[in-house]
Amino acid sequence: MSEPSALDAPAAPRWLVATCALGLSTFVALTAAAIHAYPGGTWFDDRTQGHAFWQNFLCDLFHHRALNGADNARSAALATAGTLAMLASIAAFFALIARLERSEGRAARVARWAGACACVAGIAVPLTPSDRYRVAHLTAVLIACAPALAATAAALWVSFHAPVSRWIPSAALATLVFGAIDALMYAVAFGVSVRLDGLYRLLPVFQRLATLSLLAWMLATLLEHWRRGRRDAVGSLPRARR
Repeated sequence: MSEPSALDAPAAPRWLVATCALGLSTFVALTAAAIHAYPGGTWFDDRTQGHAFWQNFLCDLFHHRALNGADNARSAALATAGTLAMLASIAAFFALIARLERSEGRAARVARWAGACACVAGIAVPLTPSDRYRVAHLTAVLIACAPALAATAAALWVSFHAPVSRWIPSAALATLVFGAIDALMYAVAFGVSVRLDGLYRLLPVFQRLATLSLLAWMLATLLEHWRRGRRDAVGSLPRARR
């Protein structure tokens, strides 16, 4: 990992930064609203009221009926729209990661294209809620995981070697570690039909940790490109106006 220097890569196009920022803020706003609207119930206790941050899966919000049996149409609509916005944001985010380098290398290309593939595959996740399409939902999650992990690993490499703030590779590493653990536990839990045991109870915890790390990584990357945009704007001013 290098320190920021005068040799920083130029800022990314504004439309790319705007797409990432708009999708990210839409996801946060709509998901928060979906969590607030969720009636209640977890896979461990269907009597809970509301959404339990460390016990509910994000995918629980997609259910047409909450896990306590109540109607969940409003929360499902909000969560689905927010997730689709987030997928567009993530695709733009990996393109922004690729632009952290002065010239796009192999890792940057893997991050950009694998990230795009993961987002396309991920569209099926909110559209196949597990209360109606359980097998399709689990399959969609596992299919999207492979390119997502490849993109994250490649993006981590770029983040460590680009001239950026230490916050970016730190958040990238946390995202990869928590995401890989969550994906492995998910595959084991559902692949061998493990029910509500200790392993399964940790799944939503690692999902949340991976999600929070990704949000921090995206925000730090957006701030980096905003800084570069300001730098390029100042550099383009006539000398007499500086």
